[in-house]
Amino acid sequence: MSWRGLLVVGAVGMTASCRPLEQAANVPGRLSLDLKPSARRPVRLPVRVLVCAEDTTVMVVGADKEWSAAIAMRTPWPASVREFAVDSHVRGPGSAGFGLRPLGDSIGSAYRALRGTVRLDTGSRFTGTVDVVVSNAKGDTARARGRFDAPAATPGGCP
Repeated sequence: MSWRGLLVVGAVGMTASCRPLEQAANVPGRLSLDLKPSARRPVRLPVRVLVCAEDTTVMVVGADKEWSAAIAMRTPWPASVREFAVDSHVRGPGSAGFGLRPLGDSIGSAYRALRGTVRLDTGSRFTGTVDVVVSNAKGDTARARGRFDAPAATPGGCP
């Protein structure tokens, strides 16, 4: 796995380990996903948007008591690319990685993107859509579709 793949996996892990989950309600952004057929109800997470200008990476990371998720997109900031091809890890400009992990089950398998698209909206808020096919280590596949919405990107997302 490349370092960019590790970035997505690390961002998913970081959301669960670096900040107390009880503080998650103070995060102003939101990621809402329908995960079919895996999740019985929609996944709704508080998120932050982080920008690493040095690496031209923008990340949406979040967690609650049940799930953690990360979307990493390769673009200079402010974003010059509005549509990203999603894979299991970030490649060049216009590419994105996606990871999602259930936290309620300590042996739950993380989902990594197989393919899909992330689209950024125009406007003053950091908003957009995600539509990806994901797979876990057990070989289960699902489709994650939804929206993210945050007031602004925060500098400081460099690994």
